[in-house]
Amino acid sequence: MKSRFYTRRLPALALFGGLVLAPTVPAAAATSPQAVNTAFGIPFFSAQYALKKLGLTVAKITVSFGRENGRLIYRQVTLPAGVITWFRHDRITEESLLAPGPVPLPTEYRFLHTGDGPTKQAVIHFDRQTDEASGHMQNGDPVKVAIDPGTLDRLSLQLALMQAVAKGQKTLRFTTVETKNKLSHYDFHDLGHDTVMTPLGQLDTLHLQRVWQAKHIRFDFWLAPSLHDLPVKLIQTDGDGASLGLYLQSVRWY
Repeated sequence: MKSRFYTRRLPALALFGGLVLAPTVPAAAATSPQAVNTAFGIPFFSAQYALKKLGLTVAKITVSFGRENGRLIYRQVTLPAGVITWFRHDRITEESLLAPGPVPLPTEYRFLHTGDGPTKQAVIHFDRQTDEASGHMQNGDPVKVAIDPGTLDRLSLQLALMQAVAKGQKTLRFTTVETKNKLSHYDFHDLGHDTVMTPLGQLDTLHLQRVWQAKHIRFDFWLAPSLHDLPVKLIQTDGDGASLGLYLQSVRWY
């Protein structure tokens, strides 16, 4: 399975390996986390998602946020699932190493794709003193681009979105480094509140939407305030109407 969503998106989410592979927990436990460890106003967690196409689970994604060896790390691990495992053996790990502070700003972004075929790696360093990002992309292209003070990578964007929604920010616009020599911009639009049924029960959510005009792709997100604005559902819809969905299966707070 080589879809763009599988390799790049959550919102880039594919949102979103973890510290622990979380078991499914009751809705009461999920909606009333007693976590004592937090950063940026977000409790440490590990959440598991199912990526589905045409009703079939094609990948499992585990997203975690916590502290390892004294460093704040946001991590996403994607593995094939279901019939896809018959012919794909990929493992995609993305990590954002984050600086302590009021907002989740990365100091380094890491990407590692192993399995069938050559290993692919990317590393981007964020120098906040010189306002520059540098490193290399998966294909080996060198990265060197001037950054704004709040520039993110495509993974830490997920945490930044959760924090912004929790604060009630009305303007949801973010800047990321995703290519070798230019910045990318994400705008999310508030479509109001929806109720979403999940394995954790029925949850009230905020529905956000992003449209990628150049590719004619729409991304719809549902974030649950009772889960510290963790995304519980994400639907990607292509211009031809084909869709791919990401669904929260479980979450564990630390």
